Amino acid sequence: MAGIGAIEHIDARAAAERLQFLQIMAYDFAGPWGEVAGHNAPRAAVEGAISYWLDKRGCPAQKLLLGIPLYGRGFRATRWGQ
Repeated sequence: MAGIGAIEHIDARAAAERLQFLQIMAYDFAGPWGEVAGHNAPRAAVEGAISYWLDKRGCPAQKLLLGIPLYGRGFRATRWGQ
């Protein structure tokens, strides 16, 4: 996942040494599980996730694989925002 709360406890350097690639799930930032409507994969969030893995976690760029959504989602929400 791209959300920091989901990945902050992963040792990216150790994982990169043992794995061929690390896939970043850069979608589902908004959905029916939340109270706020928003884009499924907002560009700023995707760029932030990649920067986080590269700059803050020290993961080699050649090990990152970006997962992108190829679908749309509709749901009811009480307000718009991120």
